[in-house]
Amino acid sequence: MKIVKKENVIEKKFNKYLIKTGLNIKKNKIETGTVIFKSNSRIPREGFGVHNFDEISYIIEGKINVHFQEESFEVEKGDYIYIPKREKHYSSNVLREDCIVLYIKVNN
Repeated sequence: MKIVKKENVIEKKFNKYLIKTGLNIKKNKIETGTVIFKSNSRIPREGFGVHNFDEISYIIEGKINVHFQEESFEVEKGDYIYIPKREKHYSSNVLREDCIVLYIKVNN
């Protein structure tokens, strides 16, 4: 068992978003945290991102657009997103409100 108190959460601040990593266990096999997408932000800033882990996200507040090579989706509060490893994608927030996303990364 592992508990991480809020004062021990690792924060990474970027220009238009904030990532808070709460748990990183089993030698980078599982990681969870939140991303706060500021208004008019995009991750990554240019092109598509790709990673070597599966990602499951849950929209806590707001809306974002998730773009894959062939299609795009608008997701909002209460929606889940599953992105398999090596799937090229990017996310953008074109609204005036922030969007808060809970993420879980699983590296098999």
